[in-house]
Amino acid sequence: MVAKQYVSITDFFMVDQARQMRDLMLRSSELVLGVGVMASWKTIKGLPTKWINSFPPIQTVAGIFEPDSRVFNVLHYASDVELDRLFEQLVVATLFGGANMEGLQLDIEWPDVEALKLYKKYFPRVKIVLQVGPKALETVNHSAKEIARRVAEEYAPYIDYVLLDGSGGRGIPMEAGPLLEKIAAIKERAPGLAIAVAGGLGPNTLDLLEPILAVYPNISIDAQGKLRKDKTDRVDWDMAGGYVKKFVDMWWQAGASRDV
Repeated sequence: MVAKQYVSITDFFMVDQARQMRDLMLRSSELVLGVGVMASWKTIKGLPTKWINSFPPIQTVAGIFEPDSRVFNVLHYASDVELDRLFEQLVVATLFGGANMEGLQLDIEWPDVEALKLYKKYFPRVKIVLQVGPKALETVNHSAKEIARRVAEEYAPYIDYVLLDGSGGRGIPMEAGPLLEKIAAIKERAPGLAIAVAGGLGPNTLDLLEPILAVYPNISIDAQGKLRKDKTDRVDWDMAGGYVKKFVDMWWQAGASRDV
């Protein structure tokens, strides 16, 4: 699978939810639905987590992912412990992801490059999404130049997407100006990488994306926090459906020339 453009939802819990959302996608299109399922060091260890509305039981994850040309099945893995054993963690998470897992998003602050290099050796078909999240952004003072340098010099051979996410699931609205600067810097240094953005996107806030989509019509997006009626709830699938349908419309309106 090539690095296709996606419109992603994080926090699927059941396969029926994935089926409902993928039915909103076009049958023949370069735009696919990102089916994002959360996992963490705690869940693969069978430990309780306070984020019960974000992390499904690890034993159920593989059953959420089904093969379909309209979807990109992605396991979002979060960890901030035992990172000296990151490769082993990623292997275990991948086994729980099952045969239909196509992507692995790393919700980890600048993960160990050697672990990624080894992972790609053993799992070359899995697309890697490097999340540059709130903590990672802080460590480089939100510098577009430094983000691009690190991505190009350290990570580019072992990843397929860069996700620029200053919100980290908290629903904080993205700022188009700084994101455009970061995207341009990454594209200059690592033109082969696909780019995704996140931050406060939902059915009523996709206008935040318009300045970015106008310049980069092939941008991928992810939504989480703004797909809930309350931040402690699970995803509201009516809201999620509205978000997907609106982005599909925006995608068409962005035009047929997609060279990003």
